[in-house]
Amino acid sequence: MARVGHCTTLAWDPNTETNIAGYRLHYGTSSGNYTTTVDVGNTTTSTPSNLTNGQAYYAVVTAYNTGSLESLPSNEVSFTASATTSQGIWPASAVPTKADGGADSAVELGVKFRSDVAGTITGIRFYKATTNTGAHVANLWSSTGALLATAQFTSETASGWQQVQFTTPVAIAANTVYVASYHAVAGHYSADLNYFATAGVDNAPLHAPSVTNGVYAYGSNSVFPTQTWSACNYWVDVAFTPAAGTPPVLATTSLPTATVNVTYSGTLAATGGTPPYKWFVASGTLPTGLSLNATSGAITGIPTATGTTSFTAGVTDSGNQTVTKSLSITVSAGATNLWPASAVPAKADGGADSAVELGVKFRSDVAGTITGIRFYKATTNTGAHVANLWSSTGALLATANCTSETASGWQQVNFATPVAITANTVYVASYHAVAGHYSADLNYFATAGVDNAPLHAPSVTNGVYAYGASSVFPSQTWKACNYWVDVVFKPAN
Repeated sequence: MARVGHCTTLAWDPNTETNIAGYRLHYGTSSGNYTTTVDVGNTTTSTPSNLTNGQAYYAVVTAYNTGSLESLPSNEVSFTASATTSQGIWPASAVPTKADGGADSAVELGVKFRSDVAGTITGIRFYKATTNTGAHVANLWSSTGALLATAQFTSETASGWQQVQFTTPVAIAANTVYVASYHAVAGHYSADLNYFATAGVDNAPLHAPSVTNGVYAYGSNSVFPTQTWSACNYWVDVAFTPAAGTPPVLATTSLPTATVNVTYSGTLAATGGTPPYKWFVASGTLPTGLSLNATSGAITGIPTATGTTSFTAGVTDSGNQTVTKSLSITVSAGATNLWPASAVPAKADGGADSAVELGVKFRSDVAGTITGIRFYKATTNTGAHVANLWSSTGALLATANCTSETASGWQQVNFATPVAITANTVYVASYHAVAGHYSADLNYFATAGVDNAPLHAPSVTNGVYAYGASSVFPSQTWKACNYWVDVVFKPAN
């Protein structure tokens, strides 16, 4: 029975039977649950790709013979992925939008890529639709078409990511373009149009450039792919291992936006070098209220002021190799409402009525976005509710179905896409109630509006409604009534 080693590069004893054809490595993040299987061919070592640095994994190996019979698994062992684990351009969770591009002639499909650091390509991956049948061959090329390595895919699964290891890993130079490809005999390859049209893929140290990427070449056998069409991504990937002794790469390209007075969390990441890493701010400062954990690279805290703060982050590996990168964190103002969450109607249930749209006019002192709508609900205000945002002239700007409502109290629904609004311009927020029993406080706007800067709900002609079986722009008023409709507003930075 095979035995798996306890390091990033896994090794096992060979099976002594004379008709052994190869081995399969099975691994996953929980004991006994192996979510990834790689046919490594007739070799007794493998370097798993696309692992999460610091994550514990569990692995077993099986052997198969020339008659396609497979052995029982070896003993299970665990290992922790390190930064020297091979990685790809895409994570294992990435999948095509169009997994099956339809029937076609035999064709070679590939991707151009480069690495920030020197290392080795240990294998090739491609995403497979169930209809992408027949033999597949993986190839690695120089940018000028020299064939550097080739391997036949064996023991493929019906669909999903397929991977084959080269018998001998191929050394590649830093900042040099190569092409990884595979040959499909019956079409049905994955193909996402315009994937590379405006941006490449950056998963440091690996990069797939934009515009002229996604390459192909027709032929009954493998041939160097040089043609492109609609910046198409054919979902070909590599398994790359950085060379030992190379400096780390600060892989973080941007950090999440923070919100003032709200708990923040962002993490710096590195690849390559020799872990563990030590993190620091080389120049500049973090936003007030945030701090950097020197061990984990986590940036946490509660920012206290809005604005964009630029700084230079640094990382040093255990070999005392240091790299830095300029980054920034933007702290935006938090979302605001017309009424606080503690505000409640004097009359939560206005009684039965016909289906009706109920709304409030509002404006903002500053530009920003409306991310959602709120309304106050009585327990008797049943049935489906739809939230709407309108211009002052009745143009529908956004709509959303209210889901997962509570029995009563403030309900909120967020728009799929926030709606930009202009400063000092009146808009209308509303919701549709099918059975009446809406909240209604008479004369609420009779003498004064609501002012919770930057938001304002004007007085007198506010509190608007319109009857109808479905949503319609509400423009009528009655006794300056407040129907307790509100907005979720986020000011622009």
